[in-house]
Amino acid sequence: MHRKHHQFETRKGFSLLEVSISTLLVAVLMITSLKCVGAVVRGRGMTARYVQAEQLAQEMMTEIMRKPYRDNSLPLFGLELLEAVYINGPRSNYDDVDDYNGWSASPPKDRTNTTITNTTDWQRQVSVAWVNKSAPSQVLLYESGLKRITVTVKYQGTTMATLVALRSQDFEIDASDR
Repeated sequence: MHRKHHQFETRKGFSLLEVSISTLLVAVLMITSLKCVGAVVRGRGMTARYVQAEQLAQEMMTEIMRKPYRDNSLPLFGLELLEAVYINGPRSNYDDVDDYNGWSASPPKDRTNTTITNTTDWQRQVSVAWVNKSAPSQVLLYESGLKRITVTVKYQGTTMATLVALRSQDFEIDASDR
């Protein structure tokens, strides 16, 4: 009698266990990839918001810094009596730096009080204060010859940008540059 030696037959498919493990590995890789893509998309959105916040803050600061240090006709701090009707209205009548103190708009508006497009969830705020010339972080209650201007931009209540500038009475911008 001859014994037949069984040789391994070549397989033509995968076992159920191999398919299950492969499917699990692909699923884990897909989930990980989607999480990474999601993080990148969120990061880009945040970066775009920070850029927009910086632009909104810079636009406002540029507008303010082009104004004279004080009103020549009635040098009071803040809005003078006739300007008070414009506290959160058009800024086209603001004629000096401290007129912007306390100004706020949500959504942000331009000088003519027109809402800036695509800024529904945004807010801009301005504060102006007299400060000590030798220590600008120290706020004073009297004229010091130096004002600190702070522009804050928020998105959905979260501060996204803050710009701070100092304006001296010793430096005036030429009227043609305003």
